[in-house]
Formats: sequence, C-alpha cells, structure tokens
Amino acid sequence: MNVLNSQTRSWKGLRILLAITLVLVTLQGSTGGYIAGSSNFPTAVGGTATAVASSLAAGPPVVTWHGFEAVLIILLALAVTALSFRYPKRSVRIFAVLSVISAVVAATGGYLIVSAGDPVGDALMGNGFIGTYAFLFLTLYFTK
Repeated sequence: MNVLNSQTRSWKGLRILLAITLVLVTLQGSTGGYIAGSSNFPTAVGGTATAVASSLAAGPPVVTWHGFEAVLIILLALAVTALSFRYPKRSVRIFAVLSVISAVVAATGGYLIVSAGDPVGDALMGNGFIGTYAFLFLTLYFTK
C-alpha cells in the first residue's frame, strides 16, 4: 500500500505539469481563434526571427500574448517530455514526444503566417494545435 502511494506521489508533478500545459494550450486555442477572426495582426514582416518577435511585440496585447504563450507551451512540452522518460510506460514517452512535435508544427505555422503571410501556416497551426492537445491528453491519460 505504501509503495503504491509513493509511486503515485512521485508522478504527481508530471500530472500537474500536464494539467498546466493543457490549460495554456486551451487558452492558446481561444486567443488564436480571436486573432484569426480579427484583422489586427501583423503579417509579412520578413523572414528573420527578430523581425517576427518585434512584430508580435508591437501588435495588440492578445497577439503578443499568443506569441509568448507559444514559446511557453513548447518549453512546457519539452519539460513534460523530459519527465516522461522517467515514467515506466512507453506510451507516456511516445505521446509526450508527439506533443512536442505537434507544438513545434503549430509554432512553425505561426511563424510562416507572421513572417511571410503564408496561408499554409493556418493549416499547420490548426493541425499542430489539435495534435498538441490530443497528445498531451493521451500523455495524461496513460499516467494513471
């Protein structure tokens, strides 16, 4: 009985990190929908990361938050993945890695939209968002 409780407690941090990341991904989807519905976001600013970052910072607060949150989600997904490699179930590791890949795909879509106005970025962001959401939930599910 104590062994099971100590094992459950040891993975509580991973589950809490997953929950926080899922909340941020939910907010990211909401702000993304708002930004997509408005015309107040910067596009075609040039291909450099510096130009994209300064464009996002100069945009409306929701655009700045959306860009900041994208970076934060990738960092949290990387932390989840790092912790998942200590978890005994292979499925947890697999879905954690897939969540990072999906988050990077979504961020790449955002980068393409802001840097070049490329409409392909919309599909990448949408599909990356759905994949990130699904894979993080599956990671959480398999940690039980």
